Amino acid sequence: MYTSYNNINCITGHQFIDMFGYYAYKDGVKRGHFIKHGRGGNGRDIFIEVNNRMRRDYREAIINEFGTIEKAATGSYIDNIVTDEKARVFFKELELDTNVYLSTEKVALYTNEATLLNTIQMVFEKQIRRMSAVGKRKSSKELRLYFIN
Repeated sequence: MYTSYNNINCITGHQFIDMFGYYAYKDGVKRGHFIKHGRGGNGRDIFIEVNNRMRRDYREAIINEFGTIEKAATGSYIDNIVTDEKARVFFKELELDTNVYLSTEKVALYTNEATLLNTIQMVFEKQIRRMSAVGKRKSSKELRLYFIN
């Protein structure tokens, strides 16, 4: 999954090392095969730019793994939106007072908000499953910061 660093599309150093190995990373830094940002260590991660200046075989392998940057930018949340029918039925049948129900505009608004929250939760849980499948464990605080950036 791509990460944004100062509005630059990047992958993390861990992702690069998982794909190509540590020695390919060290060689790439030494020879200038890619641009890196930040300083690793003590729980910090570096970010490697994915752009046309990157060595072609690295760039092609990253695009095969994560998809094109344009697709990744438009994809993750929009592809997972599913209308929450349970929320729609709940808000439609919600009785505020005796024979007083929510207006159709409010039902639509609350249903859309529930759908959005469910979509965010689903994408968040997919990312946690993906990370645990490759043996990476992060605290929920680190994951929240990851999704905000």
